[in-house]
Amino acid sequence: MQKLTKRQEEVLSYITKTIEDNGFSPSFKEIGDYFSFSPTAAYYMVNTLEKKGYLNSSDKKNRSLTLPVEDRLQRENIEYPFFEREPLMEELENNECSTILLPRHFSSSPVFAFKVTSSSMNNSGILPGDIAVIEKNKKIENNSIVLASKDEYSRPELRRVHISPSFIELWAENDTMGIIRSKKFPIYGILLEIRRSYR
Repeated sequence: MQKLTKRQEEVLSYITKTIEDNGFSPSFKEIGDYFSFSPTAAYYMVNTLEKKGYLNSSDKKNRSLTLPVEDRLQRENIEYPFFEREPLMEELENNECSTILLPRHFSSSPVFAFKVTSSSMNNSGILPGDIAVIEKNKKIENNSIVLASKDEYSRPELRRVHISPSFIELWAENDTMGIIRSKKFPIYGILLEIRRSYR
């Protein structure tokens, strides 16, 4: 697909969210009103997005826009392993868990999710009850948030990793918790995203 301008990305994002929220696309007038340009300009913007392959339309009528099949498939939810708390290595290896529905795009790498029970990252806004999505086998980079434990028998928790030439530090972002320092830790994976329910 051809690269989009910043404004084209913004318009595509607005159309995509409207389709996902309402089940149909916005009208040209609604697009124009949202971005403060005319319905005609909105029509030409949509036409450009179609030519670049980011939208489909069965005709040129209002609300007939759809996302390409490949994009829709990527947005579908599929089942991933889900743990009621931070899992031990044995639980991970034995797949002792239920499942959770997450977007298909995570399936390109080994992923699991769990309900956060530790308060180790409270100061970062990651709270008990949140759902953490973790990618296994990803290269750990300095300052990333990982699921790790001080040894293979301890319950892991989310920590920010600081790597130096001589050792690794796992920092809690909670003033009541300390730093764990070692040459090697069991690291279960890197945090991809946090999901939160407000119900």
